[in-house]
Amino acid sequence: MSAVNTNHVTLTGNLVRAPELRYTASQTPVCSFTLAVNRMPSKYGGQECDFIPVVVWGKAGESCDRYLSKGRKVLVEGRLQVRNYEGRDGRKVYVTEVVVGVQGRVEYLTPRDDQQGGGYSSSARSSRQTNNWQPDEQPMDISELDPVQPQNAQQDDTADIPF
Repeated sequence: MSAVNTNHVTLTGNLVRAPELRYTASQTPVCSFTLAVNRMPSKYGGQECDFIPVVVWGKAGESCDRYLSKGRKVLVEGRLQVRNYEGRDGRKVYVTEVVVGVQGRVEYLTPRDDQQGGGYSSSARSSRQTNNWQPDEQPMDISELDPVQPQNAQQDDTADIPF
């Protein structure tokens, strides 16, 4: 029997800040945001949270930029990717992120009129949006993006932590 290796990640969490839409040199849209995901409560009490970078390619990325905002709850399905680049100081910087490409999806769980991240009321279920898409082309590798942050972005202290 041969073992099947898979790289599939499913997360549910809330956006830490508004998504950021950029375009590659070939004009492929790519949207980035950070998802706050709660860990299982520990036996000692207290709630811990992980902040996970997410990258969404193509038309789905444009939809995320258009419809998502800080605090919105989403379900993300994609693959885990670890990449590295040379930082400004010459040291190697590692980045771990969830990439939503051809086989992934983003499902908006917070209705547009409920920005607090609460669940659905029965009347709000009809406003739920699922973003299942088929891209026009195969997404390119994220390593083609310029790792320099935009001028208006806040400094992310966790970006240089190798996981």
